[in-house]
Amino acid sequence: NFTRLNLYGVGAGRVGELDALARNLRDYTGILAQVRGAQHRDFVSEQLLKDPIHFLIQDGGIPVHQDAILVNFSHTEKVLLGRYLRKGGFLLIESNPESPNSYRFLTQTLAVLQEVLGRNGRLVPIPTTHPVYHSYFDFDSGFPGEYQKEDAVEIASLSGASWNYPGATRPGRLEQAVSVDVRAMLRRGPQPEPQSQLTLPPVGLYGAELDGRLVALVSDLGLHANWVSGLDADGVERTTGPSLMAGVNIVAYTLQRPGGAVVRRSPPTWLRSRPAQQAPGVDN
Repeated sequence: NFTRLNLYGVGAGRVGELDALARNLRDYTGILAQVRGAQHRDFVSEQLLKDPIHFLIQDGGIPVHQDAILVNFSHTEKVLLGRYLRKGGFLLIESNPESPNSYRFLTQTLAVLQEVLGRNGRLVPIPTTHPVYHSYFDFDSGFPGEYQKEDAVEIASLSGASWNYPGATRPGRLEQAVSVDVRAMLRRGPQPEPQSQLTLPPVGLYGAELDGRLVALVSDLGLHANWVSGLDADGVERTTGPSLMAGVNIVAYTLQRPGGAVVRRSPPTWLRSRPAQQAPGVDN
């Protein structure tokens, strides 16, 4: 079950995204996923402890009142969030690439996560050998948009600094695009068509660990935006397939990982194989 969180500045309350992911899981994987009908405006209900994964997506919750504070968890919410993660829960934290505050959102959300996990938590890069890239589909080179993934992981691993998110000092991706336009015009004069290419590729997938166990994925890839079909800024239809496949992998990994919140039951008796019986008169 997926729950529509509708928290301050974050959640999964936008129509269509979780529904499309759940439908894709049902249609192509046999995982019987569904979205609960009720929304939660606060992370305070014991019911939230039952879900194997929660989605904290930028702009997916209550609109923010001021740009300085993009996420806001009360003390009670932080306590329950800590309980959830320690009991095997999992988070997908993803920014909105179309927002100029995408990296500030991730930085502020990670600050909350650092407080919740305490001294036993840390932030780590996720290599392409990690099971999340191979839990259902194989993404040998990373998820869509992860350029030069292994080079970035190697550089990040050398720093060895806990909670050192490489996007913390970046401007938002829209701000990057605007700054590129201005510099290009100063160097070469007015251009016939505006430049919209970003100077920096996405940071990619990072993970938050608690006592060495992965409890959250952090992404600036904007996978969620492509879980529903639609048109981009140029009127071109988005390619949803690879992003939905990545979403399937994240859910499949969540369900399979050791120590998760998934309730595991024994298979029915009729599925259990009988012990092999030795034929009469045959010696070992």
